Amino acid sequence: MIVQPHDVIDYFDNKKISCAYVLEVEDRKLKIINENGKEIRISHTRVLTGGQDPALQAARSRDDQTRRLKELSRIREEKKKEINIRELWEIVHTETSEIEIGDLSELCFGREADLDRTASLLRAIVEDKTFFKLNDGKIDVETPEQVDRALSQRKKEEERAAFQAACAHFLGLLKEDQMAQEVSAPPGLIPLLEEAALKGADWTEMKEVKELFSKAGLSGNWDPFAVLVKLGVWDEDENVPLRSHDIPLDFPPEIIGEAVRCASKPFLENRADLTHLHAVTIDSPTTMDIDDALSLSV
Repeated sequence: MIVQPHDVIDYFDNKKISCAYVLEVEDRKLKIINENGKEIRISHTRVLTGGQDPALQAARSRDDQTRRLKELSRIREEKKKEINIRELWEIVHTETSEIEIGDLSELCFGREADLDRTASLLRAIVEDKTFFKLNDGKIDVETPEQVDRALSQRKKEEERAAFQAACAHFLGLLKEDQMAQEVSAPPGLIPLLEEAALKGADWTEMKEVKELFSKAGLSGNWDPFAVLVKLGVWDEDENVPLRSHDIPLDFPPEIIGEAVRCASKPFLENRADLTHLHAVTIDSPTTMDIDDALSLSV
């Protein structure tokens, strides 16, 4: 795109599109004033569209220029909302795989097509990212197969965003001890936390769990295991190694029955019943499996 001094341009400003006024055109850079009144240099490749605006050229001061740029950006955003990108794609996708920006703008707006409307159309295309793609000054018309894939991906992203929001809200209530009895965990959260607790920091999906905890404000001692215990899903002494190897945590009824039967049998004649004695463990303080103890009698 050829840009001239005193043009108004739409350009890519991080993740959004902004308006700017071109002060100077250099070999590799454009010196501009953006809609926030800042004078900066940008690459030519960041320009989306450009042209003349008499009202801006007549502006007498930097403040007047900034006000006009903000007004143009607002106008273009409002016009963008009126555009039905899918309807426009349905008209052209059976006829061509590529179309000029001006031709698509004329098809969309008819005789009313102008710089602001064309800019609003390009903003809509960039924001939508489904039916059309910008390609070196022209617009690629996506095929039905490409559109289906894009819509499927968009649906997955929306579902993931909704899941994250619900989980973050739920975990936030848990943190503040504001959990009502009728509030249940969002479907999928408990299995996700269990997988995270079992597989540890190297699990491929751990990033998503960390995002949920961050959004809920959970830090410090909060981890998947602590949340599961707080929810009553796991016990504080949950045998995580057994769970991680899919080893059954419950004994079958026949084993339980045999244990009860053995416990009810009397001691053998050559064994003494010392269960009445007070015993002191000699295991270390951190031992979970206490099986060594001493008793003393005089």
